[in-house]
Amino acid sequence: MPTRCLFLALALTLTACGDDDGTPTDDAPERDGGPTPTVDAAADDAGGVDAGAVDGGAAPGDFVFAPLEPEPTPAGKVRVAIGLAHGRVVTSCDGLESIVHDEVFSPDANDHHEHALKGAAYGDGVFLFNTGHGAPGHVFRSTDGIAWEQLPGERFHYADGTTGPLTGGTRGIFWDGEVFVLIRGRSPRMTSTDGLDWVEDEGEAIDRKYFHFRSLSYHPSLGRLFMDGTDSPKEVHWLLSSVDSAQSYAEVEGGFADECNAWMTLAHGGLVAPGGDLMCLSFDGGDTWRVEEVPDGFGTYLPTDDGFIAFAGWRRGPQRWDGESWTEETIDNGVRIAAAGRAPWGTYWAASRQGTEHWTSQDSVTWEPMAHEGSGNPLRMMLFGYADPSESCPLAE
Repeated sequence: MPTRCLFLALALTLTACGDDDGTPTDDAPERDGGPTPTVDAAADDAGGVDAGAVDGGAAPGDFVFAPLEPEPTPAGKVRVAIGLAHGRVVTSCDGLESIVHDEVFSPDANDHHEHALKGAAYGDGVFLFNTGHGAPGHVFRSTDGIAWEQLPGERFHYADGTTGPLTGGTRGIFWDGEVFVLIRGRSPRMTSTDGLDWVEDEGEAIDRKYFHFRSLSYHPSLGRLFMDGTDSPKEVHWLLSSVDSAQSYAEVEGGFADECNAWMTLAHGGLVAPGGDLMCLSFDGGDTWRVEEVPDGFGTYLPTDDGFIAFAGWRRGPQRWDGESWTEETIDNGVRIAAAGRAPWGTYWAASRQGTEHWTSQDSVTWEPMAHEGSGNPLRMMLFGYADPSESCPLAE
């Protein structure tokens, strides 16, 4: 059940609420909106949340359902799937056949901790995730999904010429195809070409009326970022958009419901935003929205060949939607989904809050448990990408 005021990514459930000085603010009310969606993949055609997106092929108000073509694995690379939680990293590097790494690096991490998960991104062979509800914020980097470096202060360079640790919490992180972008509080963005050295941009700061940040997602095929939250009294819900990778922002007006958040899935020519018992739909790239009721408190929508499969937190199974009707299904009588995602190579991954912890599927219909029982906080997002082979992650024979 994601918390609307936290960051992804994979909602995340998360975009932490905090002031520019890093002082945490109160969280928004907890909602039964389901698990975290997948964090955006490296590129539009990478599968991920943007799988099956149709560029201009959908009539206004309609999905165009078509088989999702799995992305071929680049030659000489290893498929890497990473599950992230507060203070925990879980890694598979054989296409989700097994878990090879499960590390709890911060056992006390929670929603209001410096290692509270806020976002994650993959691009150009680099995996990143960011943490921090208020100060201090952190960025973690890996090139194989196994060994992670918490970047030291000398990697962050500010517009005033100074260098040092992040002075506040973090909101989210994404790869726009050319640079990584880190969003911190209301300060101008920081960018990096390699995820290692970061430079503060001279772009626009976020107005203080946009106070409680709830969630964030970036959609490569649209070239568009969405963030949502509320004002300080938590009375006015807002949705911000950026078409220049967070250099500037504009408020979206056009039917986006207060219940919906910015953890959106882009597939089959439309955007689907979860909102518990509601979902928000857009067929013009997020300019205008319509709202529909759904049969459960869904928080994650993953694309399938003929529609979407939806997951709700603290429920025993998903439901399938063909654009018109819903069909309830069961993975296992005891599974309660914490997070779910679709890899660009076509494999689905679901992690539960209890019982058998990990499930995979090649078609979203038949699910198989993975032989792994981990510990630590439940997963909140999934991140997918490709790495050079290593001793821990060799090339498949």
